[in-house]
Amino acid sequence: VIPNAKGEFQMPEQISLSGIQIGTTCIFSCVKDNSTPFLKYVSHLGLRISDTITVISRQEYDSSMEIKTGGRVIGVSEKFADNIWVTQQ
Repeated sequence: VIPNAKGEFQMPEQISLSGIQIGTTCIFSCVKDNSTPFLKYVSHLGLRISDTITVISRQEYDSSMEIKTGGRVIGVSEKFADNIWVTQQ
C-alpha cells in the first residue's frame, strides 16, 4: 500500500469470499480461521495469499461456490468461503 501525499495509508476493504458476487474477481488477502486443519485444506487446494480469484457460480441450495484461480476451477463450501478474506480489484 502506497501512502498519499500526506503520508496516510488507505487500506483496501477486506470482505469474505462468500460476499463476492458471481463474475467478480478479487485478491486472496488473509484467512479468518487459522486452525491447522483449515490451513492444510487451503494449501491442499493450492491457494496462496495474493492469488487472484474469480467467483464462477454459487449454488442456491447450500451457497457452495465454484471459483477460478490459476486457470483451475475449484468447488468450495460456504464455510470455506466465509473463512477466506479478499479485497476487490
